[in-house]
Amino acid sequence: MVKHVRNTRVNNAGVSLIELVVVVTLVGLMAGFGVPVLASTFSQTTLEAAAEEVATALTYAQFTAVSSGRPCRVTLDAGAETVVLEQEATPVSLLGSESQLADTAVETVSLDPMMHPMRPFDDYRLDLGVERRFHDTQIVSVIWDTGVYVEYDASGIPSTGGVIVLANGTDQISVTVEAVSGMVTMN
Repeated sequence: MVKHVRNTRVNNAGVSLIELVVVVTLVGLMAGFGVPVLASTFSQTTLEAAAEEVATALTYAQFTAVSSGRPCRVTLDAGAETVVLEQEATPVSLLGSESQLADTAVETVSLDPMMHPMRPFDDYRLDLGVERRFHDTQIVSVIWDTGVYVEYDASGIPSTGGVIVLANGTDQISVTVEAVSGMVTMN
């Protein structure tokens, strides 16, 4: 006697249209909630990077003034979105001796651009409006006690204290220079 055995195994190699629609809908919802979070994170990250770069420039100018024995200046221009570092030029005696130069009573100070420590053939200049890594980050305000710049003397003491406010969208970070010590903080 021969028994007929039926193959009851069903071959379901594909997916149904309903399963596909459900998966595409879930992926769309997750992407819809994720994009604003990623955009906000990107905005905050670029703002923090710009603030750290400004704080680093201020600290670098202070340390360079101390190590070289020559004053350094950091000029922040909110309108041009720039931070420029300069150092007092090394005095050159045209009269043969420094004592003769001092006796002339002509005191002119010239400033030379400081070289960037990581790019030795480039001037140390940050241009927030042009550099892509600072996308949409702006210098909102520069509030110094006097003038538009801070100058560190040969001892590293700043000429003034103040606050630089940077913004990206609705986020803001303040970089503060303490007037007595020159300590730079971000908040």
